[in-house]
Amino acid sequence: MFFHSSANYKHYYNKKTVAARQRFFYAKKLKNLTEDLIEASKISSGNETVNLQKLNFAEMILQANGEFAEKYESKDLKLISKIEKEGIFAQLDSKKMWRVLENIYNNAYKHSLEGTRIYVNVEQNDKIVFTMKNISKEELNITPEELMERFVRGDKSRTSGGNGLRSFNS
Repeated sequence: MFFHSSANYKHYYNKKTVAARQRFFYAKKLKNLTEDLIEASKISSGNETVNLQKLNFAEMILQANGEFAEKYESKDLKLISKIEKEGIFAQLDSKKMWRVLENIYNNAYKHSLEGTRIYVNVEQNDKIVFTMKNISKEELNITPEELMERFVRGDKSRTSGGNGLRSFNS
């Protein structure tokens, strides 16, 4: 192929680069979907190994707050955390629980209105209650039933990352 100018070459190069990036993105997404499907299959069949151990859930939340602080600051999101006490222990699989927390914190980042607050609360009575509240960047004009439906199947109009196996933050 003969290029008449550097502008034509740059356009051709950028098209090839974009296509390669898209292929990489979709390959990575397909890999993640496959892994999620295998994991979901293991869980539903009872073949998933769960490594329960006594963990301090309050410390996990503090760690998650720290891990996401810089990311939240990039969108001027202020994280306000209220943890009832330091020692809130539970029998948890640390890897699986961390994956759940990452998902929740990432969704709050993606769906929060810039320049607002995200509230994290952990309390313990007869059970541990973790809540995260935020102001959504999009107005939610849906019923509670539709909101729960999205929790299960994901958003039909999704065009970015993820696989629909997520929580829906508002």
